[in-house]
Amino acid sequence: MRTAQHSCGQRSILHALGQRCGGKQGNWHGGGKRRRARRFFFEPLEERALLAICIWEGGGSDSRWSDAANWAGGLVPGIDDDLVFRGAAVTQTENDLPAGTAFGSLSFLSSDFSIAGNSLGVSNRIFVGPQASGATIAAEVALNGAVLATIVGGPLSFSGGVSGSGSLTENGNGVLVLASTATFTGSTTIHSGATLQLGSPAALPGRRDAGPVKINGALDLAGYNATVEGLSGRGLVTTSVPGLTPVRSRASSKTDPGRWP
Repeated sequence: MRTAQHSCGQRSILHALGQRCGGKQGNWHGGGKRRRARRFFFEPLEERALLAICIWEGGGSDSRWSDAANWAGGLVPGIDDDLVFRGAAVTQTENDLPAGTAFGSLSFLSSDFSIAGNSLGVSNRIFVGPQASGATIAAEVALNGAVLATIVGGPLSFSGGVSGSGSLTENGNGVLVLASTATFTGSTTIHSGATLQLGSPAALPGRRDAGPVKINGALDLAGYNATVEGLSGRGLVTTSVPGLTPVRSRASSKTDPGRWP
């Protein structure tokens, strides 16, 4: 996020055209005539946030996010910026920015990118484009809002854990793998055509303060058992690993692959 102090020139012009500006009136004499004058007092406008799109180029001497040479135009990411990873020789990246820094979105447009290092937040969207054969986020990710994960290429793997107070919605025709512990408290939604695959027995939040799971696509248990707070939808519960792998909600359970309910 970039900040700038806007000038008050435009506002001054508007006020000079007759809008009230909180000034005082006074009298003055010139050429034998009495004229009225106004004195204006202007307040500076508030600081405005200018969001940036930061494109990874990997041109630095290392893979650290804090190295300006790794980003197009030398623009190191800031809070709420949108990050794009594409077409670079260096695809193994390290987030060494302050832990928990929240970004607006993450987009993977080329293959085999990974993010390791400090934890980070996402507020809006994660996108894996059709030219990206896979991406991995090994850092812990906090969902800070209603996050939409659109997987067109993929798969996208979360191997560092998913936390936060936000929700996770998956769409597209790809696979999202939750390969570590998830503790986020919002809902989980799988849209038609999308597949959410478990890579850990705690990949879906199972605490009582967690949101429900709605399956309109496919939930691949991958041999793990899962317990969730609520389960709904008209999607498919399956497993890519043979065996009895139940998914249970606190209201009901399903102990074999098939349509839910």
